[in-house]
Amino acid sequence: MDPRRLVFLHTPEVEQLSYPASCPLETERAQIARKRLISLGLLGGPGQEEAPFRKATLAELRHIHSEEYLAELRRAAAGDLTVEGFHMGIGGPDTPVFADMFECGAWACGAALAGCDILTKNKADIVFNFHGGFHPSQRLVLSKAIP
Repeated sequence: MDPRRLVFLHTPEVEQLSYPASCPLETERAQIARKRLISLGLLGGPGQEEAPFRKATLAELRHIHSEEYLAELRRAAAGDLTVEGFHMGIGGPDTPVFADMFECGAWACGAALAGCDILTKNKADIVFNFHGGFHPSQRLVLSKAIP
């Protein structure tokens, strides 16, 4: 038996959001992964927990992005992609425009923050974040060094 403590981040609110149909990062992927982990006995047993997360606040997002960029993201999500936003990378392949784009990003950032918090407080050795966004820093697995 593996002595490492695993945490799977799961919050049902994210399941209400959606990416564009052409995007492979659908919110359903977390539900599917969760169900498979449970069916395989890899979630819910000793040392295998679920933890909720919250949406990052605007103040937290401002630590990562400028107010101008955040405003352009909100504008684009409302259906108004400007030239300035396009020059910031919004509307390209890495940042497609869709109605839930700002909310998805805020939840993805919140999941990454929750995972970091869990690890730094030594509540787990590995955190699975299937709600991560497009950025590599938010994807799938956060882990601390295990001696």
